[in-house]
Amino acid sequence: ARWFADLEGFPHEHTDCIRRFGRFPHRNEQLGRASRPEELEWLASPKCPNWARSQRTATLTYWQGRGLGEPIRMLLTFACVPFKNNFVKTREEFLALAPTLPFGQVPLYDDGQCQVVQTQAILRYVAAKRGLLGATPNVAADADMIVNAVLDARDPLIKWRFRSDAKEALEAFATTTLPKICGHLECWLAKNGNNYFAGSEATYADVVTIEFLEYVRDELPSKVETTSDLAMNHPKLFSFWSRMREFDHLAAYIDSPERVPKPSDDFVRNTCEILAIPLPSYLQC
Repeated sequence: ARWFADLEGFPHEHTDCIRRFGRFPHRNEQLGRASRPEELEWLASPKCPNWARSQRTATLTYWQGRGLGEPIRMLLTFACVPFKNNFVKTREEFLALAPTLPFGQVPLYDDGQCQVVQTQAILRYVAAKRGLLGATPNVAADADMIVNAVLDARDPLIKWRFRSDAKEALEAFATTTLPKICGHLECWLAKNGNNYFAGSEATYADVVTIEFLEYVRDELPSKVETTSDLAMNHPKLFSFWSRMREFDHLAAYIDSPERVPKPSDDFVRNTCEILAIPLPSYLQC
């Protein structure tokens, strides 16, 4: 109910649109319908409300890998936002795209109403539009703190394959960074006293955290399993992970072949080529 209360223009503008056109014109492209002339005129006019301005499915532009893009994909999936991946696969594509990007960076999220770069800015933008930022400023601040902490801890996990001391870097993450962030998250769940990290309902912090745990599970399976370090040493965090997987549509995405797979040597080669950076030594043979 609160989600609908926060929905822009609901119910009056939405009802007026249905009465006038018998449907939502901004969804024509997504549903494979041809737009009528009067609908195109309305969509292009100043009278068209913001929620109806875009006929396009949202697009996330990034490399064909997880990196900084996967927390965004996970949030879009959790929030039931239809989106398309626009994978940048070559340096030529990136150089052609870069001048059009805010700050020349990816990931880029474009929903037809706004173009946003910087991972956390995209996460906050999507969360705000879908009622997942936090019900009050205090709850939103808690969610922001969790997201900042998790993304900081996640950073070495997405970079270790690009280092010449890759095995040592992964080991350092597993023995130092991971136990530290899991300890903090365990304490935070105990302090909050319920099933979520911020407030009494799911926020974007919960989605970013489960994406992190799933990434750890893929790279270090022994750390996130029924008999794992997580289950034995951080029971509240393990219960949180299990509970978030009870969202059927989220679990389906996590286990789906549509999810971008964990990085491979070929992905590292491709990304280094796109960014014109040296290959790590273990790939230079």
